[in-house]
Amino acid sequence: MIECMAHRYPFSVINPTSYYGRRVAVYYNLHYCVFSIKEGGRNGCLLTHAGMCEISDATFEVESAGRARAIRQGRKNVHAYVVGTLRALSWDILDNHVVHQLINQGYQIITYNLHREHHQFYYQDSVKYSPIIEAKSVILNNKVALARL
Repeated sequence: MIECMAHRYPFSVINPTSYYGRRVAVYYNLHYCVFSIKEGGRNGCLLTHAGMCEISDATFEVESAGRARAIRQGRKNVHAYVVGTLRALSWDILDNHVVHQLINQGYQIITYNLHREHHQFYYQDSVKYSPIIEAKSVILNNKVALARL
């Protein structure tokens, strides 16, 4: 089990609302056990970290070279992102009751792993591998992505 490091720079010392409306790329940070948020897309500078964030007009992107390197080396690396417009972020994660309400409102659980046959993000609850490329809204919360198409 990975032991998480305490985050050294909580975004409460800056104004997170100034980031709203920006194009961002978000990935799950295995060292801090939070989401890392980069400005402008995958190659941008790190803006902040969050326990929960909401992205609109989202695309699910997997860098094929990074994915192949992770499989070849047997080590995880950053190569899968949710890219879109930042709408909200918080250190506080949503509790299970709120997550179930979102699912009842039409959000679907999305996941990604390094399975050799699964090259994209996909619907977790689907019996058959069903990739997803884009969504109107995505809520990233506690290692889980919830998407509304």
